Amino acid sequence: MNIGAWMCGVLVLPFAIVGTILSYAITTYMAIPIFIIWCILFFKDTHIDVHKAFDKYLLK
Repeated sequence: MNIGAWMCGVLVLPFAIVGTILSYAITTYMAIPIFIIWCILFFKDTHIDVHKAFDKYLLK
């Protein structure tokens, strides 16, 4: 098994703990707009078409 798989397995618990703490720390009225903004920022550069996704990395 490679180091990436081990780190993924090891880091699951700390990220779950931090996520749980932050979900209680942020109230519901703030969490929903933050989640919507995160989704917009994430999906604006996500493309189904491979050529569109990697077009900006092509050498011109």
